Amino acid sequence: MQLTIEVSDTLGYRLQPLRHRLPEILEQGLYEFGSVQPALTSLPFALPLDGAIRIELQQNIPIFRASPQVQERIETLLDKQSEAALSVAEMNELTLYEEI
Repeated sequence: MQLTIEVSDTLGYRLQPLRHRLPEILEQGLYEFGSVQPALTSLPFALPLDGAIRIELQQNIPIFRASPQVQERIETLLDKQSEAALSVAEMNELTLYEEI
């Protein structure tokens, strides 16, 4: 789908270097505003199929906790992201963890 919008010159200049990522930026913005719930279409490749999460009940509310192995992988990706750019595969993996 093609969509045309008008933005201020200032915003246009800020978005120009990111134009190839505009769909991703808009989608993330919608999630943050709460108007769109993420549709989980796949799991991260590095996510183990067994023992990846545990469920705890706290005040009758299920709380999902990542296993130490999964938490370590997420922290590794976040640390790497703060030091340098992630590869496309790593960025996709981190995005999938965020969606879960």
